[in-house]
Amino acid sequence: MARFFQWDFWLWSLAVVAVILNAALGSYNIDAMVATDRRVEHTRAVQMELAALLSDMKDAETGHRGYIILGDPEYLLPFHVAVIAQRTHSEKLKALAAGDSLQQQRLATLDELIRDKFKEMNRTIGVRERNGLDVASREMSAGVGKSLMDRIRDVVAAAHADEDARLVLRSKQAEDQIGLARVATFAAAGLAIAIILTAAILIRAELGRRRAVNQALIEAKEQLEISYESVRESEARYRDLADHFERLVQERTAELHAQAQLLQSSNKELETFAYIASHDLQEPLRKIQAFGDRLMRKNREQLDADGRDSIGRMLDSAGRMRRLIEDLLAFSRVGTGAKALVPVNLNSVLSDVLNTFEVRLEQCGGRVVVGPLPTLPGDESQLRQLFQNLIGNAIKFAKPGLPPAIDIHAVAFGELPTGTDPPRPDGDGWRIAVRDNGIGFEQQYADRIFELFQRLHGKHEYEGTGLGLAICKKITRRHGIRIRVHSTPGTGSTFTLDWPLAAPESTHAPAQAGRDSDSRRRSG
Repeated sequence: MARFFQWDFWLWSLAVVAVILNAALGSYNIDAMVATDRRVEHTRAVQMELAALLSDMKDAETGHRGYIILGDPEYLLPFHVAVIAQRTHSEKLKALAAGDSLQQQRLATLDELIRDKFKEMNRTIGVRERNGLDVASREMSAGVGKSLMDRIRDVVAAAHADEDARLVLRSKQAEDQIGLARVATFAAAGLAIAIILTAAILIRAELGRRRAVNQALIEAKEQLEISYESVRESEARYRDLADHFERLVQERTAELHAQAQLLQSSNKELETFAYIASHDLQEPLRKIQAFGDRLMRKNREQLDADGRDSIGRMLDSAGRMRRLIEDLLAFSRVGTGAKALVPVNLNSVLSDVLNTFEVRLEQCGGRVVVGPLPTLPGDESQLRQLFQNLIGNAIKFAKPGLPPAIDIHAVAFGELPTGTDPPRPDGDGWRIAVRDNGIGFEQQYADRIFELFQRLHGKHEYEGTGLGLAICKKITRRHGIRIRVHSTPGTGSTFTLDWPLAAPESTHAPAQAGRDSDSRRRSG
């Protein structure tokens, strides 16, 4: 009889626990629903700010277009209002996107596009003020502003679509929380009722339970035997699956290897094609320049100003085309005309490079200071081109009125201080830094400048084809060198070359690093 009372006590206690659990689950579900509602409101707030931002851009474009067409300064009022309102909505969007890397990236892209759009609109407003409607209309017809506005709409649409997806998801989560709360409440209540009924049944069934103990033991033994057989069958299935997985890995590895070989062959064919195509373009280009020069010399007096200007433009364009073809040839030769990597004395390479810049340095009053450099594995002709491009860039992008000052020095990996930026590489090697005092640029463009045809300035501001640093990137990749740049506008740029001692190709001669005893200094 005492055993009956023990069961009764514990079952009633479980009923109380079930009631408490029901209350706790209800509180938890309420908090979860409140959090979900907040996320839904956050998503709606982001969508409203995106819509307001796009509306501001449309208002600005409407005011801008009205001023261009009618020339009435009153149309610039909504343009300036939209500029101020856009900044407010952009700041709100940045605050709302805190912690969301994807939306932060989109907002950064959107800010850049909006700046470019306002810059374009201000430019055409200035053209309208200075040159009138016809010139401004031609400027607008170029489609730059429309292209920027289309890209702004695309970015806003993508961000809005992302928030739509989140809104659907969070709305579904809210519905699920409500359903879960309902199920949990009924389940806990049902559990309490079931426990109470079970207590009454157990009191009556206690005596009969003892008679069923032996039968239960027999059934348990049979169940254990069945479970053992199931385990053995599972082990056999697992071994079959493991064998099948191993075969799949081997097949996929073979497929990836074949695709890699095919891609490597395709890249070599493309490089060869670029080299041949660029080389064949030079002959007709030389004829254009030759006949243009002849026409200018023999018929200069018979040509009017427009004719001389047209021929001059033609020759300038041909010259730019020739430089572009030469840079394309240089870019393709990095892959097609590569030589084996052998130990190269970098002091000798820099001496040759500085000889080519001697006249330019004297003309601009610049100076280049070169510290002791090691002997490292490389292709001498490509390394000469690498340093020639880096030093040429430093001279070209010098600050107006300030002679260029370029410093080149080398430090072994092991001598770099802890916490240096960029971080100290593992293994043996050298870090070579090329520092200048030029105009610099925003650090956010540090990766972009190494891409093909990428320029941070207009082609009329600074000469060049946009291939110089892309060639540097390709040369350093082939040598296993990591090239990076740190720059500050108005202060200058520092290019770092992390150069491992081991050659990246097993067939190349081993490197023997060393320093020359004396530093070399070259001034212009």
